[in-house]
Amino acid sequence: MRDRDDYFSRPKQSSDALTIFLSVLAAILAAWALKAIYDEIQLRRAAAEFSRQMQIMSNRMATERPTYQYKQPQQGVAVYPSPAQQAAERKRLIEQQKAEERAKAAEVLEAKVAKERAWEEFYRPSKECESDYPGRDLMTCANEHMRAKSNFEKDWWK
Repeated sequence: MRDRDDYFSRPKQSSDALTIFLSVLAAILAAWALKAIYDEIQLRRAAAEFSRQMQIMSNRMATERPTYQYKQPQQGVAVYPSPAQQAAERKRLIEQQKAEERAKAAEVLEAKVAKERAWEEFYRPSKECESDYPGRDLMTCANEHMRAKSNFEKDWWK
């Protein structure tokens, strides 16, 4: 009976190091497996988004592609647009797309400037939060600014 009590009460030093090593190894393998699963999920999402974008571009190209209709002259020979005409059409489409992108960028910039002006008109700091006030509390002023900004954002998007 004494041998049995000694067996359970005495720590095993050699197996403690092995237990720690195996625990760390298991944790590393689990982390590696989770990272691999996460990477796989992200890769599938990226592939799905890429596929979706390619479908959109394909549809856009199909609708924007000039329809070259061959002309049937009197002699019965089909006439297709020359490579120069095709290049000119492609160039025109590229310029049109660039013009649309510039217009969108101008709209975004204009909206951003309008929002900044509206914010400047909307927010007026309290007297205690003005920069030249000697006893101002920065935390209180920051909270006041954040509340005002939050209220402005809510009103702006309505």
